[in-house]
Amino acid sequence: MYGLLWRLIPGPKWFKALVCLALLAGVIVFLFKIGFPWFVDYMGINDITL
Repeated sequence: MYGLLWRLIPGPKWFKALVCLALLAGVIVFLFKIGFPWFVDYMGINDITL
């Protein structure tokens, strides 16, 4: 998958690396803003019981 992504991005190696880092940052932001909060709602991790 990563090889396919590397071949699909046009330009020199430094540009490909920059685009890959931007995509990785976008995935991380998506997970922290949408993915993990949605997951916590279904897991019940914040339920406090003694």
